[in-house]
Amino acid sequence: MKKQKIYILLIIAFGLLMLSGCKKLDVSEYTTVIAMGIDKSEKGVKVSAQAVNDYVLGSKPTQSSPVVIFSEEGATVYDAYLKLASFSVNRLFIFHIQCLVIGAELAQEGIEEYIEFFVHYWETQHNFNVVVAHDEKAEDVLKMRSLLHNIPAVAVESKLENFEKIYGVSKITFIDEIVTALKLPNICLTLSSIAIVGDKEKGKDNEATQTTDPEMRLKASTIAVFKNDKMLGWLSEEESLGFRHIYDKIEKTVLHIEHNNKLIYVGVKNTSCKMSFKLEKGEPTIILKHKMNVAVPVEIAPNEMNQIRDKINEDLRRLMDLAIFTAQNKYNADIFGFCETIHQTNPEYYQSIKDRYDTVFPTIKVRYQFETTIDRTRSK
Repeated sequence: MKKQKIYILLIIAFGLLMLSGCKKLDVSEYTTVIAMGIDKSEKGVKVSAQAVNDYVLGSKPTQSSPVVIFSEEGATVYDAYLKLASFSVNRLFIFHIQCLVIGAELAQEGIEEYIEFFVHYWETQHNFNVVVAHDEKAEDVLKMRSLLHNIPAVAVESKLENFEKIYGVSKITFIDEIVTALKLPNICLTLSSIAIVGDKEKGKDNEATQTTDPEMRLKASTIAVFKNDKMLGWLSEEESLGFRHIYDKIEKTVLHIEHNNKLIYVGVKNTSCKMSFKLEKGEPTIILKHKMNVAVPVEIAPNEMNQIRDKINEDLRRLMDLAIFTAQNKYNADIFGFCETIHQTNPEYYQSIKDRYDTVFPTIKVRYQFETTIDRTRSK
């Protein structure tokens, strides 16, 4: 609790220093918003703010909730945000929001007009993560209590970061990246998602943090696929892993192979994937050169090493094939940036297909080149 108090004091103090002008400001006049959510509503949009309760600073009894949720509807995000003042005794301060949660329904209808507020409003920084509520409302995600952290927004952010670093599925996406992706032709946006597992009504109660087996949990989930600014759907967990192997570096993850009639795991770290383009017999072809280091926790004889490496590459290729097949055939959405590689490698060819890329993307062939280094095995 002491560390939490210090943390909140520091971010508020820093935020007040960043305010324009020389007038001295009273910390007690502001309520710090740590996360925000946007959902569709009958009036246009519903904006929710997860604000830190004053008790975290030591001024209220510890049995109070560490956060409070304000929600209001309006014709625009700015309209709804200004109306939130009717609920708060202090002015809401959104300089240090850590995440923006987008409701699934709003994501399906289009996000561009709604995120403009967070791009241009003078009190917002651009270093907060943007996620989609997996088949849920953003407001419900913000209302969920966390057993592992008394500030739910911090728990959401930490879960996404851990899922990215330890398993490789999530991806941190800042709002500037979203704006860039939406402006570039033919490149399709992807965002991480957060899911509610269990009874979400139970997750809103203080009792949710007072048990070893809560009936509701927030879980970092899979990748949301967009085209233009509309969400088309979700990748599965395996498709999300395949996508991340292609699109991004992965710090750690796991693959599985059969060895001596047993399924064993392979620890993966330090992956990278370089993309190039060629016209092979007139057919557009992407070449993916994938590198990674792996650790195999079983005994392997020297003459088995190549066979094991081939099995590892085969499982990796399976994941990448799943992601590519879904992107090309289910969504027809270039989430990998193939078009950017084509443009950089062969600008003349790209100009010839740019306006009909939707018909070209599903036909692009993919070839793999694997460079897998087995760092460690058990000695035999």
